[in-house]
Amino acid sequence: EVQRSVQILTEIESTPELGQSLVVQARLWIGAGQPELARATLDEAIALFQKAGASADLDTTSKLLAQLHAEEYESKVYL
Repeated sequence: EVQRSVQILTEIESTPELGQSLVVQARLWIGAGQPELARATLDEAIALFQKAGASADLDTTSKLLAQLHAEEYESKVYL
């Protein structure tokens, strides 16, 4: 369902909503143990939020990305 939402929002060029759907997709990637895909998806969402001037979404998504980076770093340190 999220993939379909992303496709529709891309087609109608609904930038903020597309970014929000990408954040949902990234959270699913995180839950599925796919941090690389989550990171790439969050990067795309951040670019969309910057383009749309959606500062609240940009802030929240940037924090999520920073948290993901920190968790990846910690997991590598303990290996």
